[in-house]
Amino acid sequence: MKLTEVERDALGLWVVCGALDSLINHALIKLVGKDEMKEVHFQTSTHQQLFSILLQDFNEDARALTGIQGSCLDVLLEACHIASFDQEGSVECLKEPVEALRTWLKEGAPEIRTV
Repeated sequence: MKLTEVERDALGLWVVCGALDSLINHALIKLVGKDEMKEVHFQTSTHQQLFSILLQDFNEDARALTGIQGSCLDVLLEACHIASFDQEGSVECLKEPVEALRTWLKEGAPEIRTV
């Protein structure tokens, strides 16, 4: 079955939201600090390892799930570009954090430590 562009975007964003929900799980991570200067801390090395695995999965090719070649990050970038769900420029609110995440991942995330 061939999906429309909007259906493909919706499916891709659903997969990305699930991946982000798993990754940014407050049972897994603890955010420490104020405002934009927060650090991620882990209670155990097992939590750290799980986070690393989930982050790697987020960066792997998700085409089998999304129909879009590339990672979950690529799905988000594609959604920003196509903007099929944009309402009055709302997609602009997504572009900046997605670009920041892409830059952070390209530069190499800082060393992950346990508390």
